Amino acid sequence: MSSSVDVIAILKKAKQKRKGFVNGAKTSIQQQKLLHEVRQLSPDAVQNYAIKIPGKSYLRHADVAIPYLRLDFEYDGKYYHAGKDKKQDDNYRDFELKALGWRTIRVNAKNYKSFLTLLPEFIKLRKQELGIKFA
Repeated sequence: MSSSVDVIAILKKAKQKRKGFVNGAKTSIQQQKLLHEVRQLSPDAVQNYAIKIPGKSYLRHADVAIPYLRLDFEYDGKYYHAGKDKKQDDNYRDFELKALGWRTIRVNAKNYKSFLTLLPEFIKLRKQELGIKFA
């Protein structure tokens, strides 16, 4: 019995190592580009960062996070984030993270260029909010 469980675990792990998976979660080209841009200003940014919600049995995952700043950057693609139900899910997720002191910044194809221009300011303001001294 345990050998079949081991085989299943190995197959799942191999599947996750395929292109497009980071930390066990599917990631898009846009999320990878977002990570690259955020890392230009904050090298400790991570992709698919797991955030525990106290009292809940599930984790929330940030597309790109700067954990020490509790900054969560979410790339909202047209396909995955379309529809009223998904927007409600996103709003509830953001509410849960805000209650834990996280700030979520939503990025999409329409606002991506503006986001890149404002990214240094987002990081600077978040450091100020948290009382972190910076150069």
